[in-house]
Amino acid sequence: MIKEAIGDTWLHEPSELKKLADFQTDTLFLKELAKIKQRNKQSLIETTFALSDTKVDPESLFDVHCKRLHGYKRQLLNALYIWHLYTELRENHDRLPFPRTFLFAAKAAPGYVFAKKVIQYIHTIASIINKDSAIQGKLKVVFLENYRVSLAERLIPAAEVSEQISLAGKEASGTGNMKLMMNGALTIGTRDGATIEMAEQAGEENLFLFGANAADTKKPYFSQSYYDHDIRIKNILLPLVDGTFPDNATYSDLFYSLIQNNDEFRLLQDFSSYVDAHKQIELLYGKPLLWQKKSLANIAASGYFSSDRAIEDYQARVWTSI
Repeated sequence: MIKEAIGDTWLHEPSELKKLADFQTDTLFLKELAKIKQRNKQSLIETTFALSDTKVDPESLFDVHCKRLHGYKRQLLNALYIWHLYTELRENHDRLPFPRTFLFAAKAAPGYVFAKKVIQYIHTIASIINKDSAIQGKLKVVFLENYRVSLAERLIPAAEVSEQISLAGKEASGTGNMKLMMNGALTIGTRDGATIEMAEQAGEENLFLFGANAADTKKPYFSQSYYDHDIRIKNILLPLVDGTFPDNATYSDLFYSLIQNNDEFRLLQDFSSYVDAHKQIELLYGKPLLWQKKSLANIAASGYFSSDRAIEDYQARVWTSI
């Protein structure tokens, strides 16, 4: 579709992708972009069912969190938000205007106990949410094991939301975020790593930015105060220790990492703004043409992240000055 619109020069000169910005008001082009995304989602659904035996609604919003599982990358923040959303949906079946599917794909080092506990927690909430007929399939959670290139080739083109939520100041750069951007996913992210440059290139209005910046994370922080003063946080953390989950599954170690150990990666500090960013996602997804316009803006801006451009930049700014 891109080649039909702007030719194939972009394959060798990725900066040419910026020409796609001219199609942001072309309704037929935007609708075709949506159809391609839908085909990619259908392809992923077949893979998802084969790998996890989970049926996913092709009309749901595909929210993807695919990267190495680590505390600072904050997959736990995403999982806690999902539990928060589930509790809201249980109380109000009209809470979601459309179904949502949250997809995780990650690996963790064998000895990284915290990361493996987060994976277990994601599986626990998925087992509850996916089987709850009361929410009428409006929410699904899938963890795709053994994340690898062949799986990324299905997952990234199908993504509609890209989770880039590491604690500001912790991510050196990131590369998956750029691949997701080039495939038209809209980023929900902190001002961290390459997400900063992605916002500069595509425009902050075409991303969902939230949370503290790197300077804010240097200030004193007391996680207990967030727990004490935000009932939403208390409601999602208490189930970690109060016997809510089946088979006596408890996550006291996760609870204490957030409260007694003062939440090293400041999940609770960013929780409220993360919730607000997801509400903005829901509002925008209900306007399909505007969503596709922002998706196209991301694709058009992604050429900047070509390795060729980066190497030329290094040559001009660094190597020639040595």
